[in-house]
Amino acid sequence: MQRFRSQPAAPRPARQPHPAFQPSRPVPPAHAHPQQRWHDYYRPGYKLRYLPHGSLSLHFGGLDYFFFDGFFYRPFSDGYFVVDAPIGAIVLSLPRLHFSFHFNGIEYFRAGNTFYRRHHPRGYIVVPDPGYRGDWR
Repeated sequence: MQRFRSQPAAPRPARQPHPAFQPSRPVPPAHAHPQQRWHDYYRPGYKLRYLPHGSLSLHFGGLDYFFFDGFFYRPFSDGYFVVDAPIGAIVLSLPRLHFSFHFNGIEYFRAGNTFYRRHHPRGYIVVPDPGYRGDWR
């Protein structure tokens, strides 16, 4: 039978205090909806080398676009740029992170800074900002 010699454990190092949490950007007011900060890194002008898997091709206004989960992309020489949603374009389904609201008796859907209205039977049409400035909850 083998015996082990017990050695005194090394003292634990003193714990350094953690710095106070500092948000990297200002926190929105309590009435702001989290969708207003939706994917800050995918703003118009952001360049990607490859499209996300599952992107749909869309031809609108004589231009080629790609659409995936609320983002519109335009081809560029060696990649794709995120662009503003083309007003009047029709998409088959809404992005995952959307919410609905009623304004002047009309139902709207919002995802990020893009607004949609139901456009039966083909899907949803991109519309301009209706000007609603109320509570986004």
